[in-house]
Amino acid sequence: MSNCKQLKYVLIISIVIISLLLIIALFDYLRVMQFNEKPIFAVLDKNTAKLDGGSGTYNGIGYHIDILDGYFLPDYSYTDLDGNQITYNPDKTVTEADFYIFNIKIKSINSKN
Repeated sequence: MSNCKQLKYVLIISIVIISLLLIIALFDYLRVMQFNEKPIFAVLDKNTAKLDGGSGTYNGIGYHIDILDGYFLPDYSYTDLDGNQITYNPDKTVTEADFYIFNIKIKSINSKN
């Protein structure tokens, strides 16, 4: 195989990988910044995780999302002392977050009232 063909294959593979990474970052960006939902591809950093149900730093490849106020715990129900069934359905949402690409802040949201 000639060097020109090898270079062509390497270039095509690099473009495909970079395109996939951009699509993944864009998908998480839209989920958090537009739809106020938890990112799918970014992973929560356990060192920054808070016990409020979802706040912390979510790391992706080449980007990270700081969710400063988020709640993603499941709904739950319980029976109180009087025998009444109580169901708690919190809003699963992001109200404050920052999106970074290579540690450069791209966008912040703050939808708190």
